Amino acid sequence: MNADTIRIVLLCCSWPVILLRIPAVRVADQSLLWFTLVFQAIGLTVLQAPVMRAIHDLTGVPRIESLISSLLASVVTVFLLRVALRISSPDEVSARWSRRAALYCAATIVTMIVMFTLVTTQHLPTRERFLPVPGGFTAHTVYWIAYLTYMVVTTGATAFLFWRQILKVITPVLRVALVALAIATTSFLIFLGLRVAALFSTASLLPELGVYVSSIYSIGVTTGCSLAIIMPLSRSVAAWWRANQLYSLWRALYDALPQIALHPPRSRFVDALMLRDSRHRLNRRIVEIRDGMLIMREWITPVAYERIVEAMPDEAAATACWLKQALNAKAQGEERVAKPLDLVRQGGVDQETERRWLTAVAKAWASPLVVAYNAPTAAEHSTNVRY
Repeated sequence: MNADTIRIVLLCCSWPVILLRIPAVRVADQSLLWFTLVFQAIGLTVLQAPVMRAIHDLTGVPRIESLISSLLASVVTVFLLRVALRISSPDEVSARWSRRAALYCAATIVTMIVMFTLVTTQHLPTRERFLPVPGGFTAHTVYWIAYLTYMVVTTGATAFLFWRQILKVITPVLRVALVALAIATTSFLIFLGLRVAALFSTASLLPELGVYVSSIYSIGVTTGCSLAIIMPLSRSVAAWWRANQLYSLWRALYDALPQIALHPPRSRFVDALMLRDSRHRLNRRIVEIRDGMLIMREWITPVAYERIVEAMPDEAAATACWLKQALNAKAQGEERVAKPLDLVRQGGVDQETERRWLTAVAKAWASPLVVAYNAPTAAEHSTNVRY
């Protein structure tokens, strides 16, 4: 696979993520990654042969596409440094060094534009990839010194910060994203070393090798930023799916105990279409189901519960079963038991384990065994004796 093909593949991956995650602009932790990916994608677009020809034809300035590509790379680098600072330093330190990095980037960009203008107006000779002709010190040399110095300093600091943070990241997806960014910035240092060597050598191997090394950088940045940006969306989708798994159980409890819900439920179809605030909705649903279970245990007798435990294969099925019986008892107007059993001791120690437990109960809620057990009249499986 050649470098052009790699760029096309990366563009096909980058732009859908950028468009899908436009809302990330409003989130502080996501906006830097989003803008990094945007400038990275624009830079890859500029490197496409048709785009380079179009830019050259439109401006009429020789090698203008090289300047644009380098400027975009400079912006990507400073955004990556700001990302690294944000995840590795306190807010005050991160903000201070981010401002300094931004000023350094702006000064480098101005220097590059001025030097490029001098190279163009003075018609200085250049080599392939806008490299200077060895043996002299001109505006073109200053251009490359300013660019490479800036890139080495910022990329080196970024790579160091990324590698230092990898073991501190717990989330697997974020760790993979961070490893991708660390590998990318490290490989870019190798690319910059090849560029420095190319300033003093006319060997064609150095620029060609640099193209493939820079492809590693492009792949790493695109992968790392995309994973980090997509993760909140994937979490929202997962929360939406999990909230829908709990809908039937939650709705049955709401119909019996409307006071448990902060907001009245929508129909199953409308609820399934609600994609916004899915994580908040899932949290509320877990809390409201637990509140409903605490109340409904007051309608289950010890005798009925013992029979359920004997008939059910596991505690999730037993919980679903006694909830159905309690709902039936309440609907038939039976009195509450004097001393409710402790039937809600099962569950998780945190939100995730609690969700897994309630999901198991919700699955058992619709299982054939639980449905069959509660299909006859309540009198066949319960008792009117109150303790």
